[in-house]
Amino acid sequence: MDRLGSYEITNGKPGFLTFLSDVQLKYEDDFLMLDVIRADTGEQVVFPLGPLSDEEAVILGLGLRGRGETISAVEVDGEEQLFYSGYLMKRIGTESSPPVASGHPMPDLTGIRTQYAEVSQTCQVSLA
Repeated sequence: MDRLGSYEITNGKPGFLTFLSDVQLKYEDDFLMLDVIRADTGEQVVFPLGPLSDEEAVILGLGLRGRGETISAVEVDGEEQLFYSGYLMKRIGTESSPPVASGHPMPDLTGIRTQYAEVSQTCQVSLA
């Protein structure tokens, strides 16, 4: 939960469109979420995340859009940043969050992952 908050792109190139703006990492409805605005269309895109470790999470969901991509916590010049889709992002603001056991910066979503797996299997069976 130490990583929740607002982020800005740090590796954008002058003269090139940065496709993500208003990047937020939040905890909402018992899910860790990556909420972004596409700079080219103004469209809000919200991705549910499933933590794989303290430094990496996978985008959950069915369908083709963003599913299975990862977001990672990396160190750049001694500062922690998020890495997603080629972009490095540093935190510029924090968000209040529910308490989490010390030593666990991302919430334990084991039950949610199990529930997701069951739903995924059900959808695959019903679509087959």
